Amino acid sequence: MSRCWKYLLLVLVFVVWIMLLDRPLEAGKPAGRDPCPGCAMCRWRSEKFGSIHGRPAPKKYIDPTQVLLSEARRLYAYGVRNMRRGKYAEAICLFLRIKDLPVNTDYKGRADARLAEIAKIGQERLSQVDKDIEEKDYLNAVKSLREISKEFSKIKIGTKAKGKLNALLQNPEVVKLLREMEANEVYVQAENRKGRKLYYQALLLYEKAADTYGDTESGQKAEKLLAEWKGDPEFMALVRKQEAKAQCKGWFSLAESYSKHGMNEKALEFYQKIIDAYPDTLYAKQASDRIASLEKD
Repeated sequence: MSRCWKYLLLVLVFVVWIMLLDRPLEAGKPAGRDPCPGCAMCRWRSEKFGSIHGRPAPKKYIDPTQVLLSEARRLYAYGVRNMRRGKYAEAICLFLRIKDLPVNTDYKGRADARLAEIAKIGQERLSQVDKDIEEKDYLNAVKSLREISKEFSKIKIGTKAKGKLNALLQNPEVVKLLREMEANEVYVQAENRKGRKLYYQALLLYEKAADTYGDTESGQKAEKLLAEWKGDPEFMALVRKQEAKAQCKGWFSLAESYSKHGMNEKALEFYQKIIDAYPDTLYAKQASDRIASLEKD
């Protein structure tokens, strides 16, 4: 047999093979060029390339109700998990989202039940706050009310806690205690910086305590200490040195950043700021050198 006849036979075999593959696998399914799920070739091409006979395969129908039910199930699971971890604010948001879904589902009833449980927990904490107020433990009461009003802000318990907090803050005795507490916090921070020999940072905090809370015990202690510090030139020189380091480091970093980005005018502005504010420091010398270098360029 000649080579030409061999090639012709191969082509014929290939055509027959394609025709056999294009036949439907199930009875009653017409063969041809229309999409046919029963055709082995079409099914393979649909799975492999997402198309049948060169056309996109028909998309699977997705029921929107099932999608919403799945979303409700997911939100409920996350809500329960946050509730068990004590993250009531997140749990409340998730349960309220379930109630807003446009679908009828038993998860809405479950969400209502969980919200009722959370409200009960909030009410128990409010009852404890009432006991603190009766015992005149105002600081603890204010702290608890702030936490409750923030954590349960999406439900009525949060609104109730906020109302109690506002009423409590109208009491002059409570306001005085709160100011003393805030002043003491600033004073403790200043003492902490002082213990670590960060005198410039401590000075700023003492000044804040004295200026903002001068009518409190902590503010008066800060004023007395500041008077002692400012009466000691050697100590203030040390403070000034730390101040220069803190300020110049930031300004120098900004100037270098502007210089790298080609914003030489802004860089020169910050270099000059260092020289004007702290002329007798190493940073001022470095700034002068950088100014000279930029002006040459």
